[in-house]
Amino acid sequence: MKLTVPSPVYRWEAGESMSPDTLH
Repeated sequence: MKLTVPSPVYRWEAGESMSPDTLH
């Protein structure tokens, strides 16, 4: 479980890349 990552990054990992800003 990668709970150490921020919420935005976690969502991105889940496949919800709605915000391009999370790609950093």
